[in-house]
Amino acid sequence: MEQEIQNLINTAHKVIRGFVRNPEEAMDLTQQVLLKVLEKRATFEGKSSLNTWVYRLAANLAIDSFRKPVLKLFKLDWYEQVDDDEDIRLDVREALIRLDDDKREIMTLYFFAGLKISEISEKLGIPMGTANARFERAKEALRAILKEMGYEYE
Repeated sequence: MEQEIQNLINTAHKVIRGFVRNPEEAMDLTQQVLLKVLEKRATFEGKSSLNTWVYRLAANLAIDSFRKPVLKLFKLDWYEQVDDDEDIRLDVREALIRLDDDKREIMTLYFFAGLKISEISEKLGIPMGTANARFERAKEALRAILKEMGYEYE
């Protein structure tokens, strides 16, 4: 049994190393494959060999590691997606830093302070139309920066 598990680990690692050159990243992905095998073992139907199944899981995970997630920006829960992933959170933080001060301020007040546009208008002492226009420009600027960073959004 122990040898069989070691063979599966070796298979997963070899597949991943074919995609990923960084040894630490390859080891992390190999561990993720093993976790997936444990999670999904009940779904293995035996239509292929266990080795083939692990190979497919490893290849899919390695390919997925190259993709940036699609952010559902500016839907009600997009910032929850940011909270769930440290890499995304750091990228969004970097994108916010790259915004002009007025755009960063309005985005921070809206998404992180939870203020409505009317409250932002009041807080900043600007007309509601101006607050709305700044918010729309800030959203477009943030989207453009994140797109440059490789993100897609809906």
